[in-house]
Amino acid sequence: MPSSSPLATLRTNLQTQLRARAGLTGVTVMRHSVPPDQLPDSEHIMLLAAAARQEFAAHGASHLEEAQLDFRIRARKPGAGETVADAAEDRALALLAEVETQLRDDATVNGAVMVAWVAEYGIEPDVEPGHRICTITGTIAWKAHLT
Repeated sequence: MPSSSPLATLRTNLQTQLRARAGLTGVTVMRHSVPPDQLPDSEHIMLLAAAARQEFAAHGASHLEEAQLDFRIRARKPGAGETVADAAEDRALALLAEVETQLRDDATVNGAVMVAWVAEYGIEPDVEPGHRICTITGTIAWKAHLT
């Protein structure tokens, strides 16, 4: 059990696990946000802001942390029209499925937390000159016992 918030360990472990997934070959996985002008043109998964709440679990000797980590997934397809927009959305949802599956395969994120899961997400289609884009923003929730 960690003695302080497992956020840094969770970020590092999850990035490592996602980079190792065959379904994410060629996808950039980042532990932190980058300025818009430095975003990769490739598909990416970016781990973003986190928020946590801690409560005493046993007479002050240990704490329970319930927290969330925001993420963003972006898929970009060249072209225009509904068919291309559908392809961008399908790909973004496939990337989300990889994140969900990884967290189901190892809900402790290599021992960083007691349990982690994708708690919520939203889908936003967009257009760039010559491309259709689909961005999914969501939250990974976790619980950890701190000693």
